[in-house]
Amino acid sequence: MNSKAISQRIRNSKRYKEIRESLIDQLHDNGADTASFIDLVDDYMSFWVVKEMTKIDIRTRGVYIRYSNGGGQYGTKENPSVAYQLKVSSQMMKILTQLKLSVENAGGLDDEL
Repeated sequence: MNSKAISQRIRNSKRYKEIRESLIDQLHDNGADTASFIDLVDDYMSFWVVKEMTKIDIRTRGVYIRYSNGGGQYGTKENPSVAYQLKVSSQMMKILTQLKLSVENAGGLDDEL
């Protein structure tokens, strides 16, 4: 399955819809459900999709991946998705902080599909 199909599958998941709805409900409860804040929720959800894709990659390929330098030498290196997942999660937390929203009420950052 290619990355576009995986991304679409994640966006269509029940979990995606639950988290997005929870965040928008929190905005509404805070009287902050403006277009610009909803746009930030959509940014958060885009990061959530990327985070889920990195989780899939790490589960599929592992924390360390094999590489070839093209000269017949092989080795292992850390899967780039590990570091990328940390960066994405950090940005997600910054968005939640900016919006004054709760992770607990949004379903958490570590929930599965």
